[in-house]
Amino acid sequence: MFILVKRCLLVFSLSLIFVLLNKSGFSQDILEKEEMEHLEKMKSSDWQQRATGLSYFTKFGMIQDEDPGLSSSLKNKYMDNQRVIDEIYELADYEIAHDTPPGEPYAEYQCQLFFVLGNLNSERSIPYLLNHKRGCVGASRKLKNLGEPVVEPALKDLRENYPGRNVGTTEILVQLLKAKNPKYPLCKASKEKIKKALIECSKSGSDSVRIRAARGLGELALQGYTDVIPIIKKLAKEDPYFEDLSKRKNRIGPKIRYRVREHAQKVLDKLKKEGKIKE
Repeated sequence: MFILVKRCLLVFSLSLIFVLLNKSGFSQDILEKEEMEHLEKMKSSDWQQRATGLSYFTKFGMIQDEDPGLSSSLKNKYMDNQRVIDEIYELADYEIAHDTPPGEPYAEYQCQLFFVLGNLNSERSIPYLLNHKRGCVGASRKLKNLGEPVVEPALKDLRENYPGRNVGTTEILVQLLKAKNPKYPLCKASKEKIKKALIECSKSGSDSVRIRAARGLGELALQGYTDVIPIIKKLAKEDPYFEDLSKRKNRIGPKIRYRVREHAQKVLDKLKKEGKIKE
């Protein structure tokens, strides 16, 4: 009798499990089918199909950095799905290797892709986000959340002096210094390397690079590296770059603008406010 009851309970339990699995599994089977279909779209030769495939796995949100706009990340249920993540990296490889179609819609899709890579917060994303010419400069700001592992690749990228990329790479160095809670905090040796690179940028970079160098040196000064203050002061007083605004219609204000000097002075004003510069 006891054995019969035990068998009945076992059959009932198995039946109940089957029913529960069947109820939850039916929609799951459909979802898995949809997932496979969208993974295949990400391999399409048509970029719009690839964009549709990527969008299925992602969600949008507002960028919390200095630049307003839309940011993308994987939906929570896919954050640990290695197959989906691998497919997204393969998609990034494809986009970098192939010619960029003209038009704003493709650029928006590409930025979406690179923001997804940035929001994965993985060292694997570093080389993709350093590729500013084919990616999205705004997305590269996500590298600051990684911290230490980004330093050497960024410095290498800066040394190789790719045309049009130094502004973005210098900005990454600034963001690394400003990061509040990076995954891997910067060590003192890395900060010294960044300081050396920014000092060099303040001397030989373009005006846009020098502006970022001034901001980065200011951040270092706030963190105790006050030996860089004379360099910022020199930029504020002597930087040669200027814009001739005299021919602009209805121009109000100075006819000549020294952009680098202005930004360097703002950095100095902040340092004075924080008590890093004594009058």
